[in-house]
Amino acid sequence: MCSPSFVFLKRIIKKAYIVIKEELIMTYYSISPAGEKFPIPEEDKYATEFTRIASLVEQARIEGKEIVVVMGVGFVGAVMAAIIADTVDKESGKPGKFVIGCQRPSTRSYWKIPLLNRGISPVKAEDPEVDPMIARCVLEKKTQENQYWYCYTKNLIPNHCYPPLAE
Repeated sequence: MCSPSFVFLKRIIKKAYIVIKEELIMTYYSISPAGEKFPIPEEDKYATEFTRIASLVEQARIEGKEIVVVMGVGFVGAVMAAIIADTVDKESGKPGKFVIGCQRPSTRSYWKIPLLNRGISPVKAEDPEVDPMIARCVLEKKTQENQYWYCYTKNLIPNHCYPPLAE
């Protein structure tokens, strides 16, 4: 019969082995405040995401829209992106901007991107217009898209970027 301390030590070693094994083969996740897990995209997915966004940007340019990139979609950026995406041209009444919300793909903050792309605000604002505005721009008007790489590429340089990109 094993002593209680031996059994305890055996459990600790087993748990440590499982954690190490998961770290070696497991995808990293970003967890939203509600507890939903989102796998962090691996670098081999970046090219596909770039191509997807590039085609949306090209279509927006064909439609005569300005391209605006908002760096960081936290409390300020998520609302800023939606406000810009919700604007319309005074003369035509049509949307004049296509907004890309960018957030780095980290375990701490990536979860904001999939939520925003569902039309769900990653922040809870006192203004009751924020949630419906984000949903409207992302899901109905299609004037806002959110993604996880930053706009360093020459052929996607936007008309406007907040905060401004360093040259």
